[in-house]
Amino acid sequence: MSAHRDLRPDPADRPLVVALARIALAEAAPDELPLLDDVAAEFFAEPDVLDKRQHEEMLGFGIETGLLAPYVLAIATPVVSYLLSIVADAAKTEARPLIERWVRQVFRTHRRERPHGSQAGATDPSAAVVTEPDGLTLTADQARRIRQISLEHAESLGLGPQQARLLADAMVGSVLITGD
Repeated sequence: MSAHRDLRPDPADRPLVVALARIALAEAAPDELPLLDDVAAEFFAEPDVLDKRQHEEMLGFGIETGLLAPYVLAIATPVVSYLLSIVADAAKTEARPLIERWVRQVFRTHRRERPHGSQAGATDPSAAVVTEPDGLTLTADQARRIRQISLEHAESLGLGPQQARLLADAMVGSVLITGD
């Protein structure tokens, strides 16, 4: 079993991997964008096709190794995992006050119970409106870590230094630059 098998993203994360790959590919190889969805489907089915020993051959799903798209997907996978961990940590911090409010509402709800089981002023925390966070800004260290993850993974896939740097820079640019 290849080490790349470990990098198969959770099916729930695949849309994020493809979205990040699409942004990076638009920078690194825009002519490959029309192929991305097909390449992604094949890559997710069999990520081992990027083994170094197959580097010179046709990939198992019929895509020439000259394409960057499968490599971009492979590099985007650990980057998305890293970004998810950053966002999860930030969400825990940001959600704490909301969770505490909900717990306090539960306390108040139990104090206000009426004799026949009805509740006065009870609120349903699941009905609360949760607004989208203002946007997470990555630190310079986090951006450097994304580049390091990308570069190391590109090199482990057998890409040359120039291509590895191109894709690592495209990954960093993809998460730092918005289309606004």
